[in-house]
Amino acid sequence: MTYLSPNRIFRLINPIISVIRRSFDNDSVTSYAFLTGDVAETFECVFTFDSNDRTVSAFKVENPGKQIPLIMSFCNLIKELNLSWDEDVIKTKLRVTGGNDASGTALSIASLNPSVNKYITNFSCFYNDMSVALRMSITTWTIKAGEEKSHNTV
Repeated sequence: MTYLSPNRIFRLINPIISVIRRSFDNDSVTSYAFLTGDVAETFECVFTFDSNDRTVSAFKVENPGKQIPLIMSFCNLIKELNLSWDEDVIKTKLRVTGGNDASGTALSIASLNPSVNKYITNFSCFYNDMSVALRMSITTWTIKAGEEKSHNTV
């Protein structure tokens, strides 16, 4: 992988592109504009930007029929977007309730739950979208909560 910027590195570059050499004298544009403008036009290629692993790849446009990873955004191809989701699919917080035990006391997970409430939380499906600081805070809390739980159980 080749260094691109503090946030991105090159992952895949079409071999045809990697052997061609050109010089550019344009330092008045952003890296994104430079790649998707001057470089894409000169090398007749398409750039894809993977926001999950923060990589950039370059593919020749003359490779018809071959699949390339393509990320669409309002910056490049999307003009209008209608989103819909099924609220039953993604859950980050679950409220646990129960009936009563033999003595009539309401069943609850609060005494066993590290957060001492009746909720179980899981934010792992959003980790890639979180800042490093937030992800580390949640991880630290989870570890500490687990340690507290092990001290409180018999």
